[in-house]
Amino acid sequence: AMYLHMVTDADLPQEFLRSYDQVQIGSSFGGHGLRDWARHSDAAFVGQWALAIQSAKIGCGPEGTPDTWFPILEDVVQQANDLGIVLGALPPADQTPCDSIVVDLLEAWNRCVEATRRAVELGLPSHHRDVVALGDWLVHTKGQLCNIGDMPDQAQRELSATVISQQIFDFGQQLTACRHWDALKRRANWLAECSRAAGRWTQVVPWDRMGYLNLTNTSYIIAFARRYRMERPDRFRGPDACRCGFCARAGGVRRFDGDHDESDCMKRGWNKTLVHHTIVDALVRMLKHCGGFVEGSIKSEYKYWDPARVGTDGTRRVPDVTCTDKQGKEYVIDARIFWNAMSESSNGFMAYTDTGVGAVRGEAEKRRSWDAAMLRRAEAAPAGVEFIPFSLEASGVWGPAARRFFAKCLYLADDDRDIDVY
Repeated sequence: AMYLHMVTDADLPQEFLRSYDQVQIGSSFGGHGLRDWARHSDAAFVGQWALAIQSAKIGCGPEGTPDTWFPILEDVVQQANDLGIVLGALPPADQTPCDSIVVDLLEAWNRCVEATRRAVELGLPSHHRDVVALGDWLVHTKGQLCNIGDMPDQAQRELSATVISQQIFDFGQQLTACRHWDALKRRANWLAECSRAAGRWTQVVPWDRMGYLNLTNTSYIIAFARRYRMERPDRFRGPDACRCGFCARAGGVRRFDGDHDESDCMKRGWNKTLVHHTIVDALVRMLKHCGGFVEGSIKSEYKYWDPARVGTDGTRRVPDVTCTDKQGKEYVIDARIFWNAMSESSNGFMAYTDTGVGAVRGEAEKRRSWDAAMLRRAEAAPAGVEFIPFSLEASGVWGPAARRFFAKCLYLADDDRDIDVY
């Protein structure tokens, strides 16, 4: 046994070391949010100075100069600002050192300004919902240290938003430029995880309000390995090869964990069906829980829903779930899971270019296959009928229609946050 700080990089699996940059990204962007605090040190330092200057202000003096409880703060800021002007006009050989706190503030400020200007030039978006644009704080301060008191509220948040956006951008560029044999799949896998829904399990409370354990250690380890393309530990692996013919052509060698099992194996249909049924059951429980639908109207696998049930009409459909809201509108839900983000097929990792493309593609396919059945049903639904292609990806990303329907369920639940457990 040893302490964690005694573990060297050489003791860790190479897969983990390759994944650690991703682990440090926020959970909504494919990581775990284990923040690299060294990257944020300048933002924290400057942010605390801005907060100290703002909170120490009393008002304005008789000559219009700011009055403060602690003049020393204004003195340090003014010295650092003047030093920056002087150093900018002198060659390095003639530059003389000043008090360390003055130099520290100036250097941290300059690095924050430089980082934000670079992010703005690259056109990077803000990934923080409370920071509209990365360059707003530069507009407020004109990029001058003497105006640090004019920083927006929560200055550290404004500055850290640049660090986060730069980190996500750099990681994407790193994957694009990487020549490792698994780089293309790793990039597609990362894109498939860049969603708040896909990252919710990293922050969820394992026990729900009823006391049920919904996230075991085994589930967590397997999900962690899948999210960062690491092989599962031996105790969580199944047989070496399945007998589906695909493995036989590959010489019976086990494929990378998850790729074959989820994407290409023709003998795993029962497993995918089980997952599909689990999602349908969860949808039914959620609809009953939210209380916005007519009691008794919530049905699963409604065999005789489609009027074309008699005969051999190939467009006949059996919905996964049907329900009716209290205004009489009917909702027809059909769940679909996009499994093959890592597949070798034409719809696999080479076609996965943006987060959620598999879920969107699944929605389009569902709508096309249900068009005829929905036209038939519309004739028997005076208050209207709406089709919900509840399309999900194996990584956890939800399609647009699924997100809209869930938002409607939250609305019908009348702010009952218990529904969010789903």
